[in-house]
Amino acid sequence: MFGNDGNDILQGGSGNDLVFGNSGNDELYGNDGDDFLGAVAHWDDSGDDNMYGGTGNDQMYGGTGNDYLDGWEGNDILYGGTDYDANKFVGTGNDVLVAWTGDDVIYGGDGNDWLDGSYDNDILYGGDGDDILGNSVVPEPGNDVMYGEGGNDLLYGGDGIDSLVGGFGNDSLTGGAGADTFVFNYVSEGIDTITDFAYWDEDKIQISASGFGVGIGDYSRFFFNSDTGALFFDGTQFASIQLNSGFVPSLDINIV
Repeated sequence: MFGNDGNDILQGGSGNDLVFGNSGNDELYGNDGDDFLGAVAHWDDSGDDNMYGGTGNDQMYGGTGNDYLDGWEGNDILYGGTDYDANKFVGTGNDVLVAWTGDDVIYGGDGNDWLDGSYDNDILYGGDGDDILGNSVVPEPGNDVMYGEGGNDLLYGGDGIDSLVGGFGNDSLTGGAGADTFVFNYVSEGIDTITDFAYWDEDKIQISASGFGVGIGDYSRFFFNSDTGALFFDGTQFASIQLNSGFVPSLDINIV
């Protein structure tokens, strides 16, 4: 199914459909089946497109323009393409979302998802499930903000000044190069592992004063066991930091 150079609305139907918007600001609906939404060359043209996958296991390619990609149900693969892509939403399922260039916002939703912001300054929300945010093989440039949310997640900041929020569950946080911030909002969220804390890179742990019930500057309630890497608040462990990090609570924690 092919659109033209105008602003098209294309509905896929109940089978496994190929839906190509071409130029213009298009709305593409895969509906039922395992659908492909985008363009012949894997990239839609320069329009600002809205794509909705439907209930199957869909592939969607945004291309250039400010695109909105929503996988809906199923295990979907979404590629944002170039320029600023507004959002990538998915529903249930184990999804792969790759933004490529542009400042992107990606929502993983339910399921065990992989969210890759690629270039520029991205905001990633893992949602429920055991998710992977970022790329452990090719570090992402840009200053990214990552929220693991529910589940036991893996967060990779890559290059740049990143903010990593594990959320609920026992998460693994790797900031990468740059002055990164590891954020903890509640002591009861789980025990997160920080794999590469580096005070010489000006990495910091950020603590929510209201969430922890601690006063600004009250570092005496934090204890770091340099033999095990365990970090405690009032005797409750909430994080683990790699050994030989040189971590000092009064120097490396910011209470906000």
